[in-house]
Amino acid sequence: MPMFNADQLRVICSEIFEALGTPEEDAKLVSDLLVEANLTGFDSHGVIRLPIYARGIKMGAVKPGAEIKVVKETPNLAVLDGGWNLGQVVAKHAMNLCIEKAKNSIIG
Repeated sequence: MPMFNADQLRVICSEIFEALGTPEEDAKLVSDLLVEANLTGFDSHGVIRLPIYARGIKMGAVKPGAEIKVVKETPNLAVLDGGWNLGQVVAKHAMNLCIEKAKNSIIG
């Protein structure tokens, strides 16, 4: 069985995601998080999931690069529609929005 170090796995995963139509930045993000899951002992959420993502993308159930839309927004709240994009990508977008909202409100 071939062995790969973490950096090699990140590159391989990212190349696979990009070949499936995932924007480069998103492919790197998801690949980094999958490898990180393995490195921290959460193998069930690691690189083993790559074939599941690939199948979902090929079937159209997952839509890399889909627009993430704000459905509802207040100064302290936002509801997003991820457009069936990769969950990690939507989560990062949501967290960045939360951080900005916290900085601009009494919460932060």
